[in-house]
This record gives sequence, C-alpha cells and structure tokens, in this order.
Amino acid sequence: FPSHEVLQCVDRALTTNLGEFFLSPTHGLDYAIIKRKGYLIDDIKSAVISCILQEERISSVDSVNVDVNDKDRIVDMRFTATIGNEQVAGEVSV
Repeated sequence: FPSHEVLQCVDRALTTNLGEFFLSPTHGLDYAIIKRKGYLIDDIKSAVISCILQEERISSVDSVNVDVNDKDRIVDMRFTATIGNEQVAGEVSV
C-alpha cells in the first residue's frame, strides 16, 4: 500500500542523522538541533518539517508537536502525501 511506503520513507529520514548517509549528505534530520542543551522548540519543529519535506510525495506538513524530557525529544506529526490523485494522511513518532 503506497501510504505505508511514504510513512516508512519519512521514518527513515527522521531516524537518519543529517550527513550520515554518504550517498546523499543532505538526507536526514539535523540531530545537532534536536539534541542540544539550549534547544528551542521552534528550531526542532523547523528541522523536523524540513526533514519530512525531503520526501517528494509529501504535499503538506499539517502539524508538529514536540515533547521534551531529560533524555528524549518526542515528535508527533501529521502530514499529507499525494500519491497519484489520492491524499494520504499519516503520523510518525521519533
């Protein structure tokens, strides 16, 4: 099912540190922004949105929510992908 493939592609991008994939150094999420001590929620959201939009089939990022605790940054998002003429919504947590 195509929407499942889009979710997998977004998940892969979000779990790959920017520059980690040598064949595509601009692929992935900038973990320096995500993990730094003096983080800003808006910076984390911007980094996540940029990462999601690396997937060409994503037509819009509808929401990004960030929950921060001592060790983790938990990001819940909702986006819409266009597959053919079909709109698909999905959620991914990292």
